[in-house]
Formats: sequence, C-alpha cells, structure tokens
Amino acid sequence: MGHSRVSSPAEEMIEVEKKFIVSQDELARLTAGAHLLGEEKHTDVYYDTPDHSLTKRSVWLRERSGKFELKFPLNADLRAKGVTSYDEIEDDLLIARKLGFPTEEKLGQAITALGYRSFATITTTRTKYEKEGFHIDVDDTDFGHSVVEIEVMVADKQDMAPAAQRILDFAVTQGIPVIKNVRGKVIEYLRRNNPEHFHALEEAWKTKL
Repeated sequence: MGHSRVSSPAEEMIEVEKKFIVSQDELARLTAGAHLLGEEKHTDVYYDTPDHSLTKRSVWLRERSGKFELKFPLNADLRAKGVTSYDEIEDDLLIARKLGFPTEEKLGQAITALGYRSFATITTTRTKYEKEGFHIDVDDTDFGHSVVEIEVMVADKQDMAPAAQRILDFAVTQGIPVIKNVRGKVIEYLRRNNPEHFHALEEAWKTKL
C-alpha cells in the first residue's frame, strides 16, 4: 500500500503505487537492469471490528513485529486507475487518537477491549528493486499469492495524479499488462478465506474486487 509516513513537514513524502500480477517472463523483463535493494520477511496481523468498520473505509490496522501501524487513503480519485496512496501512522498514541480510542491505556489493550479482532495473519517475503527512479516490490505470501508493486515518491498531493500516470506509462514500456483491479495480499486472503468479509468490501467500495 502506498503511504506517507508521519514525520516533520520537511521530511514527509507521499508514496503512490500500483499493483500488478506478472508472469515469470514479465517479472524477469521488469527486473532486468534493476538494482536489487534487498529482501525482507515480515508477518502482519490485521485487525478490524466484527462489522468491518475500518476496512470498509479502506483503513488498515495491522501489527508487525510487535508494532502497530495504521494506513488510511489519501486520494480516493486515484482508485479509478487502480492506483493507491495511503497515509501511514506508526505511533501508538497518534493511532489511538485517529481511531478515537482512549489514550490512557496501551493500544493493544484498547484494541482488544473495544472488540477488535484479528481477521488475517500473513507472512510475506518482499524482494525490493529500484529501476529508472521507480521502486519495485515483489511480494510472495505464505498462502501462495504473489503481487508486484511499482511505486514512486512525491512531495505534494498535487503531484499524486501525474505520478500515477508515470507508473502506468512505465509499466507499458516494460511490457507489463496494466489491469485496473489487482487484488493485494489482504484482499486475496479474504477472497480465499473469508468470503463474507470480502463481499462486504465489494459492497462498501461499490466495485468488483
């Protein structure tokens, strides 16, 4: 998910991204000549209310390596192109305030006390590349779903739409098929394992996932 991390105004950048499903030949072409940045493996636990109040608004609360992160969309207009950009908060107090939680107790305790529950636990191996000014993340999950994300960083919200078009143009030059709706790992996990939650998101987002 594209995001901007909460930081000082001088440092804050906005990440715009598009997901792609590629064949092995297409992946080889995309990463040919790219700079390998490294590989990382992480396990994410995602939380929501029983009526999916967060995810129906495309808000994602997750725990990674004992730290909570909250992602929420910055520019809904980009979704028409299948491109996403999210703000990301990694500070427990700021997450609690954003969600309207009591701030006098630990975030994990508040999540449990308020009836939130985990709906997905996903381990991902991510291989990171850089090519022609774009970041390319290749994600392989423990349940067999693989997705490629092409990302670009911008400094201002007004640059988000042009950045989205740059990503699409770059994909075309690399011979990568551009499909509007590509399911990310969480959506695909829900499709396979929790159809009720999956269809609730389709209904809320008014789109076929």
